[in-house]
Amino acid sequence: MARILVVEDKFSDGRALTRQLDEMGHETKHVVSQGQAVSAVEGGGYEYVFLDLTLPDGDGVEVVPDIRNSGAAVVLLLETSKEEMDAEVAGRIEALGETAIAQKPLSEDDIVTSIEKADACRQKRLSMAEKEKSAEKDEPVREEAVPAKEETAPAAAEVAPAAERAAEKPVEDADAVAGGTGLPKRLPKLKAYRDQMEKRYLRRLLKDSGGNVKKALTMAGVSRASYYNLLKKHGLN
Repeated sequence: MARILVVEDKFSDGRALTRQLDEMGHETKHVVSQGQAVSAVEGGGYEYVFLDLTLPDGDGVEVVPDIRNSGAAVVLLLETSKEEMDAEVAGRIEALGETAIAQKPLSEDDIVTSIEKADACRQKRLSMAEKEKSAEKDEPVREEAVPAKEETAPAAAEVAPAAERAAEKPVEDADAVAGGTGLPKRLPKLKAYRDQMEKRYLRRLLKDSGGNVKKALTMAGVSRASYYNLLKKHGLN
């Protein structure tokens, strides 16, 4: 039959349960505290643990994870029905997930039913663990997306010939406004003035956007094609 650990601090109740289990052909051991229960299951070899909820060094709920980790199935023993117990304790039992529960005292039929329920709970947990492990193994490795490198336009200072910069300087320096018109005192040809203002705008745009094309397009409110045409027109590409 099975090796069963009985964790019950009331000596008479523990002896009564172990005697029942012995008569059913099981091999049993009786301990009376959390500490003794953990020490016993650490040695391994127990298939089932009948665990009293109330123990002198804590309650049975606290050691359920240790018992499950040993491979044993748990039957939690209650003095009253789950519906009649304190809501906080009932919630902690609920948080354990699938757990076999039995109300004391247990008849032989109760013991058989509890063992069957404990087996079913253990099998369900093992099955879920296998599915999770399989899902992790089958999950494709996701490569981290490498951010696309932003296109950058060359800095104006790198491409504009020194002679060209010198040639336009008189107009750039002639920003004194005549009569509040916003025009230089010495008027150049309209096309030349418009081109130079456009070029100055593009240089400022390149500087403020840090050469980031996407940012420059947003700031200028123009299409990519128009932007590159303007850069080409003014020799800034």
